[in-house]
Amino acid sequence: MPEEIAEKFSLRSIRRGNPKDVSVSVSEFASWNDRRFKDASTLGALGWVNKDRMAERAIKSASPRKKERKSRAEILDKICSKVLSYAESATADDFAVINYLTSVADRSVVYPLAIICALHEYHHNNAAVISANNKERQINALKEKALAGLEAINEIQKLSAANLYSSSSLGKIDALHKRRLHELERHWSFAVRTLHPIRRNDATARERLFIYRIWQANMGIFRNSKTRAIQYFLLMEGIENQMDERNISKACAAFAEKYKDFSHSYHWRLFKHIRRNNCQGFDESYG
Repeated sequence: MPEEIAEKFSLRSIRRGNPKDVSVSVSEFASWNDRRFKDASTLGALGWVNKDRMAERAIKSASPRKKERKSRAEILDKICSKVLSYAESATADDFAVINYLTSVADRSVVYPLAIICALHEYHHNNAAVISANNKERQINALKEKALAGLEAINEIQKLSAANLYSSSSLGKIDALHKRRLHELERHWSFAVRTLHPIRRNDATARERLFIYRIWQANMGIFRNSKTRAIQYFLLMEGIENQMDERNISKACAAFAEKYKDFSHSYHWRLFKHIRRNNCQGFDESYG
């Protein structure tokens, strides 16, 4: 964000001004963001995606329908209200306002960015499925090592307690051991599930992984699988194998079941992580 715009959103500037001043500043911010997106959309990979007819149809299909779409005035009013709420908060700082505005700006590019990352993985990472399988084996092997370590700790504590404490202490040691095992299981389960779910490395593995990535983007941003949009993305130039909407819907339903206790914010945080790392693929170790 340009410094001259950011300065207008310091808490001191907001508090000594009036809501009308904030409204003008938000309009300047929105105009800058529009120009930023327009400039970016003509360059490099983003420009290529925007020129693809099927990608254009997919993005249009995924976007809210006209009757659900907020007007520009409504969006600007919402941003103004949020900025003013930070100004009224005794605990807020300048970073809170700037971070919020950065998040608003990122949302305008994060969906095309997620698509670009998915396409990059599809075209340039043929080993993505094999890599996930290897990581799962590593995670399982580490879990076994951790289990052996926890069992050894439990035995050491029991031997020590037998000499120093009463027999009632043994029950407390067992309870502590159960809590440790539960914590290990929780971490292991989360680590395995944050790997992508495509395990069968066959002729359509890349397409199924691509579907999963777009499903992730749709769930994180639109809170909906948007299967029609996924079908259009599969029709983009360079995608080798096609799938009909029925099979795409089945795949998305399976993803939804597997990740039903993952909140939408998980996917959004994943995108922000990708954004910070310049779209170097999907690193799902982030959680």
